[in-house]
Amino acid sequence: MTATFCWQETNPLDFLLEGTAVQWPPLYAENLVSPLAPYLQATEDGPLFRAFVEKLREGPASTVAFLAYAAQQIATTVRYTCRLDPGIQDVETTLGKGTGSCRDSAWLFVQAARRLGFATRFVSGYLIELAAKVGDEVLGADTAALHAWADVVLPGAGWVAVDPTSGLFAGADHIPLAAAPDPALVEPFLGSCERQATHWHYSHSLQRLGCCVGH
Repeated sequence: MTATFCWQETNPLDFLLEGTAVQWPPLYAENLVSPLAPYLQATEDGPLFRAFVEKLREGPASTVAFLAYAAQQIATTVRYTCRLDPGIQDVETTLGKGTGSCRDSAWLFVQAARRLGFATRFVSGYLIELAAKVGDEVLGADTAALHAWADVVLPGAGWVAVDPTSGLFAGADHIPLAAAPDPALVEPFLGSCERQATHWHYSHSLQRLGCCVGH
């Protein structure tokens, strides 16, 4: 499979909020309550999680500042590790260990944001890191890695991407492939089969095209 996209620097905060969302929790229109119900359901609990959510309540009243604060709290609380085990850690395990993969931090953000009244979904995709460019010369290699983050619905802005692994809002370097209320719904492979002598190989590559600007 070959995918082509035109990368261009963007401002992830280039949006306007409705008055009902300037301070959190956002007030969703009545006709959105039912469609957003799956994205508002917090399914996990525990003493560590409850204490973490209470700490988040001390954050800024401004919605945008609060989301940045929440992402930064997770980035500093959960040390990133490349975890090869399948599935998602429950939030108590992530907080108890203080370590997790990007998908574990994203799920913690999703659950905490929902507990605080934000409609939030889990996102899986690629994180693109472009090497520095001096003139026409590219210093190093461009890289792409599978990554996970979260989207929050904000009235006036729509879905806003937040990356709790880095503690930042997600920008053009985050390429979403799938999003859903539950991480199990965005897995690349679903189903089962009998034991087979099958070998599976995956690879990807990046190539700069003439349309790419910014780097």
